[in-house]
Amino acid sequence: MFNVSDVPVGDAQVVVSSADYSTGYKTVEITTDETTHVALDLVAWSYLWLSSTEVSDGTTVDLTEWDSLTGSYVSTFSITFPAAAITDATGAAYTEAVYLKLAMLNEPSELPASPGEMMAVDTTDPTEEVALESFGMFEAQLETTEGEPLTLASTVEVSFLTYGEHTEGDTIGLYSFDETTGLWVNEGSGTIDASGWFHASIPHFSWWNCDQPVSNTSCISGIAEDSEGNPLTSGSVRSVGIDYIGGSYGSIAADGTFCVEAKPESNNEVRIQGANDSGLFAGQGESMSGLAGEVCGGDGCVDVGTIVASKIDGGCVTGRVTGDMDRLDELDFHYTVYSPEVYTSGYLTLNDDYTFCLDVALSAETVQVFVGEGEGAWGEIEGGGYWSCYGRISTSLTDSSFDDLVESTCGEGDCTDIGDLSIDCEEYGDGSDGGDEGEIGIPLDTGGLIFGLDTGS
Repeated sequence: MFNVSDVPVGDAQVVVSSADYSTGYKTVEITTDETTHVALDLVAWSYLWLSSTEVSDGTTVDLTEWDSLTGSYVSTFSITFPAAAITDATGAAYTEAVYLKLAMLNEPSELPASPGEMMAVDTTDPTEEVALESFGMFEAQLETTEGEPLTLASTVEVSFLTYGEHTEGDTIGLYSFDETTGLWVNEGSGTIDASGWFHASIPHFSWWNCDQPVSNTSCISGIAEDSEGNPLTSGSVRSVGIDYIGGSYGSIAADGTFCVEAKPESNNEVRIQGANDSGLFAGQGESMSGLAGEVCGGDGCVDVGTIVASKIDGGCVTGRVTGDMDRLDELDFHYTVYSPEVYTSGYLTLNDDYTFCLDVALSAETVQVFVGEGEGAWGEIEGGGYWSCYGRISTSLTDSSFDDLVESTCGEGDCTDIGDLSIDCEEYGDGSDGGDEGEIGIPLDTGGLIFGLDTGS
């Protein structure tokens, strides 16, 4: 666990690099005098050696993995360097031996190690973003034998085995990761051969992704219950692709029902974590999703039925809403909870006295409660102008200033008090001063950042 202080308020890019592991990138929101939590998964580098002759004359190198079915090593990635394709930091031609470091992700279970949030700049409208479905991605870096970085002087040809079923001749988008914006950017396309390998040319080394924009979604619905048949009354649900690299999040309603988006006609794990008066529960099931175009709230979602969740050790946290309360009826509140095992999120319900309570796993490390969906809330003022409201608690439960969580539930037992969620509201203009619509002003200050690394392979 690392702690970083005096981080400017606003969106920040967390970049983690290591000599032994792939580079991790995540975009996080930093707020005033609060701690933000982010977890990054990294994978170990695979190393390939290029001799000085291969660097000078050009060569093709392959990454191989052991195949237990054939009892032999098989190639999973190939790259072809033309002659004199490598330069040093000054731009001079480099002709000595080099290391090529590769990190390959082409299974759904490896998605957490991908950089960013699988969002890309929309090729039809650069001002918009679009979600991506990946069929495989990789990061590549070149180094001298002393560990100094090297760059490409010309394009190189790459190919790798993709995830999923494809047809020979299929054209799939080629995206690189923009470290500044945290978005994937389209840089052309590649083609699929008869063996399901993706072939493309790349002009530089970074993270590269073979994927397509998600133009439509479907949905899965169901009911979450405990082993006694009682519905869970709050919590989160997540779809995790089994036959594709992707997924989505949703919430459990007060009657135990849930709905979550997924790729159309795909196979998914449906993971739930929630609570009722008896405690905290977790469970999962599997389901195909519905046809393209079906949305939560409609009649076309696939019903996974009842997912029976098992009780897990849980505690609870409490707090209260204070500050500018005049627009309370116009606001909604959300929460996120991070633990080593699971991430949960959903809507937060206030009690009549403006307090709130959340059931969380005993292993929970960070709880965030905030106005809106993280960016605050805003609306129009009758007669002209706009209003905005902002507020957030971001609490590290591992901080010694907080009591340890004990086994309990909301309304029963001792809950850990995480303090006040103070709302700050402002009003802007009367519509005649040229102000920006929906602009929310947040003072520039500093916050804090906590992040953890998972260096699983």
